[in-house]
Amino acid sequence: MTDSVFREYDIRGIVGSELIVSDVYQLCKAILYYFLQKNEHGKTILIGRDGRRSSDEIFTHLCKAVIDSGLEVMDAGVIPSPVLYFGMYNRYADFGLMITASHNPADYNGIKMLVGTHSVYGQEIRNIRTYFHEKKQPLTKNNGKKNDFSLLKKTYIDFLLQHFSSLSGLTLPIVFDCAHAVAGSIIKELVKQFHWNNCTVLFDTIDGSFPAHEADPTVEKNMQDLKKTVLEKKAAIGIGFDGDADRMAAVTEAGQLLLGDTLLAVFSQTIDPTLKKRGIVINVTMSDGLHELFAKQQVPVFVSPTGHAIIKQYMDNHDAVLGGEGSCHFFFKDRYFGYDDGIYAALRLLETVVQSHKKISELATILPKRMSSKEYRIPCPDTIKNSIMDMLRKTFQHDKNVTCLFIDGIRITYPFGWAIIRPANTQPVLSMRFEAHTNETLMDIKHIFLTLLQPFLHDSITIIANE
Repeated sequence: MTDSVFREYDIRGIVGSELIVSDVYQLCKAILYYFLQKNEHGKTILIGRDGRRSSDEIFTHLCKAVIDSGLEVMDAGVIPSPVLYFGMYNRYADFGLMITASHNPADYNGIKMLVGTHSVYGQEIRNIRTYFHEKKQPLTKNNGKKNDFSLLKKTYIDFLLQHFSSLSGLTLPIVFDCAHAVAGSIIKELVKQFHWNNCTVLFDTIDGSFPAHEADPTVEKNMQDLKKTVLEKKAAIGIGFDGDADRMAAVTEAGQLLLGDTLLAVFSQTIDPTLKKRGIVINVTMSDGLHELFAKQQVPVFVSPTGHAIIKQYMDNHDAVLGGEGSCHFFFKDRYFGYDDGIYAALRLLETVVQSHKKISELATILPKRMSSKEYRIPCPDTIKNSIMDMLRKTFQHDKNVTCLFIDGIRITYPFGWAIIRPANTQPVLSMRFEAHTNETLMDIKHIFLTLLQPFLHDSITIIANE
């Protein structure tokens, strides 16, 4: 097991070369050691897994480690991450383990960890890495046991059916793209029980090789089938999910992909104005248009680093009612628990379209216009990420013509726009995004940063420069 798998928000890597399945047993012992440091009376571990080819084998090793440690496995089966979160927020278990690599390609897998409702991240994961190397494990008195807890999925579905009962019998033409990932098992059941007879579901069979396309709905090429079907069916909206269904993105009736900035602006309009005064958390990569929108509404905005666990922490710290990321994680604390759930967000969006009597493209105009680039994810070895970020920091920190924000990578703000570059925490890539008031100034900002990065990442920079 390489140290690179111990990432900021979870444990994740390429199976076989980074994430060694035969080491998962000892890894789980280290995780359990950490869990019991946090709650010495904890006994139950809720475990779910996505549909990746390696998930069942990893699950087997986790179960054996839990049982050998005298604790109890609650086997939730093959589920989306939000279903596991639902179980944890309803206090069905003391600890949670979700086997998934989210949006990563098929050869990746990983483990998300929860102590109660708290997502384990940052220094806590680095502590687990130390425990793993030191072969720490909990003291064992008796063998534990494994219990079937597949009922959790039905309980989650029943909650959504009751919560969104107004959507029952909906005749609006809808298209879902489940990407052969675990969202399919939930969406199929919702379509059936809501009696959505005018709904099309793409790629709903679970296949961990993701034969149709990668399970990341924020990437344009992955949404081509969804866009095509929306247009062919004359659908009102299309919705795509990522690999573990904690994220969703939408396609308008005209085939335009809507991402985190726009969708958060739409979602914000559904929040009761009194509740909205508690504030909204956005991450550092999101559009200045959101700041303009919320300032007009006198809604406090709290800017956080990227990461689902960090967003949830910021929301708790500030008692915020809504949170979002550019990558399409959305967190509702009105009528919901405050964790990221792509399926819940999809139903919330459908509810908004129905109740507004507007097209999704019309709702999207609420976000003030900016010229924004897509998110560029440039392959970059983890070994040189820090050197690149140090170079950028030294370049800009004494420049009086810009404002620098260093809470997550580096965000440079000019009078006419901004740029952000941050080392991704889930893959060996650098994430970049640019925004400005005009196309010309957008290209100016982009050129400044591509020139600085050219010596480090020549081939990738050349490709982006030509886009």
